[in-house]
Amino acid sequence: MPFPTIGLRLLVLAALLVPGLSACSSASSEAPPSCDDLTKSAGLCPGTSKQSVSQAMCTTTVAVADPALLGAAVSLAKPGTCLLLAAGSFPVIDLPAGVHVVGKGESSTTVAGITVRGGGSVIGALAASGPIQGSGSGALRIDQVRSSNVSGPGINVEDLDLTMVDSSVSRASALGLAVGCSTRCKADRPKVDLQRSLFDGNAVVGVWLHGVDAKMEYVEIRNTKAKDFLQGRGLDVSAEASLVAKHFSVSGSAEAGMLASASAITLEDFSLLRNQSFGLQLSAMKSGSMTNFVVRENGGVGLLVDGSQGIIVQGGQILDTKKLTVPTEAGGLAEVGDGMNWRGNSNVSVKGTRFANSGRQAIIVQGKNTGDFDAKLEGTDATTGIIVQGLETGTDSGIIVQGFTPKVASKGSELQLAKPLTTK
Repeated sequence: MPFPTIGLRLLVLAALLVPGLSACSSASSEAPPSCDDLTKSAGLCPGTSKQSVSQAMCTTTVAVADPALLGAAVSLAKPGTCLLLAAGSFPVIDLPAGVHVVGKGESSTTVAGITVRGGGSVIGALAASGPIQGSGSGALRIDQVRSSNVSGPGINVEDLDLTMVDSSVSRASALGLAVGCSTRCKADRPKVDLQRSLFDGNAVVGVWLHGVDAKMEYVEIRNTKAKDFLQGRGLDVSAEASLVAKHFSVSGSAEAGMLASASAITLEDFSLLRNQSFGLQLSAMKSGSMTNFVVRENGGVGLLVDGSQGIIVQGGQILDTKKLTVPTEAGGLAEVGDGMNWRGNSNVSVKGTRFANSGRQAIIVQGKNTGDFDAKLEGTDATTGIIVQGLETGTDSGIIVQGFTPKVASKGSELQLAKPLTTK
C-alpha cells in the first residue's frame, strides 16, 4: 500500500512509557473466573449475597405466611407497610406505591413477578421468576433480589429513580435491566444507582440506560446473548443519558461490550473483555472519559470513536483485538481487527495508553479530526502503526501525534472501516 506524505501537523516526541496495568482478566484459553477482580467489593463477587433487608422503612409490618393471604394483605396495605413474605412461592404482586415487600432471602422466597405502581417502594430478599416492572414518579429500591429465567425483560423501570444493590438478573429473554425516561420526565431525569450487582446471560442487552442519570460501581455484565439475530450488547447508554461508573466489567457479549450514544460518560477502573464485535463504541457523544482500563480480545474494533467531542482516553490498555468479518461503511463485508478507529470529526485525547497486537491495524484516523495521540504501540501494533486516510489533498488533519509518524493512505488504498453500530 503506498503511503505518500502530505502536510500533517505532527509534534514528534519520545513516546510516553506507561507501566502495564494489573489486568483483571485471563487468557481466553483459561477457565473464566467466578467474577472479574475489578468487580469485587470487599473481596466478594457482585450479586445476591445477604439474606435479610433492613426494615427501617416500615411503619407497619404484615406477615404473609401463605400465598392465599397475599391478595388481602396487598389490598389493605398503606404507604409504609412492609409485607413480610414467608419462605415459599408467591404469585404475581401488584404493589401499590409506597408499599414494601420483603422475603426471607433469595434462596427461600420466590415471587412470580412484581408490578410497582409508583415510587416509594422497596423490594428485597427474594427471588423473582417473572418480570419486576415499575413506572410513575418517585423512587424504587431493589435490594438482594435474584431475577432469573424471566420471559421478557428481567427488570423494566420507566420514570422512577432506581437503586439496585446486591442483586442479580440472569437469563432474561429480552434485556436484563432496562431503565428509561418517557417524554414527561425529560425535565427531571430519573436517577439510577447500581451497586454490587450481576447481569449474566441475558438476551439483547444486559443493561440499557436510556435518558437517565446513572451511577454504577462493582457491577459485572457478562455473556449477553443475541435474540432473533438482534444485538447481544452488554451495556447501552443512550438518549442524552449520563453515566459515572467504576470497578465494572463487560465480557462475553455476542455483539458489543458497550455502546454509548449522544450521552456523557465517565468510566474508571473497568474491563471490556472478549466481546464479539467492538469493545467500546462512542457515537455523537457530548463528552467522555475512560481511565485505568483493559479492553482486550474483543472482535472487530477495540475502541471506535465516531462524531464525538471531548473524549479523553488515558492510562489504559487496548490489546489483542481479533479479526472479524463485519459490514463496512462502503457497503459489503470486510475482515476488520483494529485497536482504534478515530473518525467523524471527533475530538479525542489519547494519553498513557498501551496498544498491542491488533488483528489488522493499530490505529486508523479517518478524515478530519482533532486532538492528540501520545501512547505506546507494542507487538504487531508497533509495525502497523497509525494510518491517516480519507483526507482531501493538502488538508491538515489537525491531530498532534507524539512519538510516531503516521502513514497516509493514498486515495484508493484506504482500509475499509467497520460500520458503526446503532442504538434503539
